[in-house]
Amino acid sequence: MSGGPGAPPLLVAQFSDLHLRAPGLTANRIVETNMLAARAFAAFAALAPAPDALVITGDLADRGEAEAYRLLAGLIERHVRVPVILIPGNHDDRAAMRATLGDRLAADDEAGVNRPAEHLPVRLLPLDSTIGGESHGRLGDGQLRFLRDRLAADPRPAAILLHHPPIATGIAHMDAIGLENAAALEAAIAPHAARVAGLWCGHVHRMIHGRLAGAPVVIAPSVAHQVQFDLTPDGPSALVLEPPAFVMHRWDGASFTSQMVFVDSYPGPFPFLS
Repeated sequence: MSGGPGAPPLLVAQFSDLHLRAPGLTANRIVETNMLAARAFAAFAALAPAPDALVITGDLADRGEAEAYRLLAGLIERHVRVPVILIPGNHDDRAAMRATLGDRLAADDEAGVNRPAEHLPVRLLPLDSTIGGESHGRLGDGQLRFLRDRLAADPRPAAILLHHPPIATGIAHMDAIGLENAAALEAAIAPHAARVAGLWCGHVHRMIHGRLAGAPVVIAPSVAHQVQFDLTPDGPSALVLEPPAFVMHRWDGASFTSQMVFVDSYPGPFPFLS
């Protein structure tokens, strides 16, 4: 963990959009999300050097089933030995999350279900952008106040975590259910933009980069299925079985670099030959 000159970099892995189901069920009647999540956690456990933290940016479950959250708790228990931050997505159920994962969630109503990690060189500040029963997202007054207070109280850099991206991606059907009050988030971080090291999101099931108030935005791919790449104005709402992946964020003491990491193994490595 990066704590000063000469210290190793801080590494934070980001999973997103697991869409876990009750055992034996699939997502969208197609995707074996439980199996894919198990593979992702096994890949995480094998990483060297090991990350300093794991964040999961929403849609932990596909239908908010208690059995899905219990499955997630078991995967974390078996494979993860570092702090974990769990963020709800529009497919999640806050009450079921609290009932099954309560020891990993905040009790502060203003923080929602999210517990920040402020012991790291870069603080990880999670926000709950979900609206019960809706696919789009919105940050409530309590979440925005929580963020403003945390940014104002500490000069250290921070990464902001939320499910719904605050930027347009060009994938029309996903942009239609994005963060509806992105301008309010931009206004909240603008006075502190120099200390916002990044905004990390999920929801779109694709690796996408952008900026908000000068801060880098990273949208993570899914560790299960991806959303079809289609930038036409009337593109269909569809998934594709492109390779599962996650993101590794590396802080060198000044800024983050963010790399997509495939879950599965592929042929190689082969040496480059001159």
